[in-house]
Amino acid sequence: MSVEGSTGCRAASRLSTGLLSVARRLERPVAEPCSHVPSDMTAPTPSGDGCEDCLAMGERNWVHLRLCQECGHVGCCDNSPRRHATGHYRDTRHPLIRSFEPGEDWWWCYVDEAGFNVPGAPPAPSYPT
Repeated sequence: MSVEGSTGCRAASRLSTGLLSVARRLERPVAEPCSHVPSDMTAPTPSGDGCEDCLAMGERNWVHLRLCQECGHVGCCDNSPRRHATGHYRDTRHPLIRSFEPGEDWWWCYVDEAGFNVPGAPPAPSYPT
C-alpha cells in the first residue's frame, strides 16, 4: 500500500470515528436539560413547513429541519448544504433548537453544545407528512 493510500485510510477512519461520536451523543442525550430551557415551554409557531431561508432562495435541498425554540425559525440542519439553523443561531444567539422531524423529540443547545430531552415538554412539532 502506498503512503498516500494509508494516509487516506487514516483520514477516513478519523472522519468515521468523529461521525460515530456525534451519533452517539444524539442517541444518548444528557440527563438534564440545560439552563437555557425556559420554565414556560410554550412551543413557538413554526415559520413554515420547510427551511425558511432555502425556500426564500428557491431551494428545497435540505436534509433535516430544526425549529428555533425562541422565535419559531425553521432552518436546515448541519448536514444540509446551507446549514441555516446554525446560521440563525450565529445571527440571533437564540440558543435552543428542537428537531422539526416527524417522530423526533430531542433538543440541542448551541451554547452548551449538548443534546437532551425535556421531560414534560409539549410534543415536538414537525412539518406535515
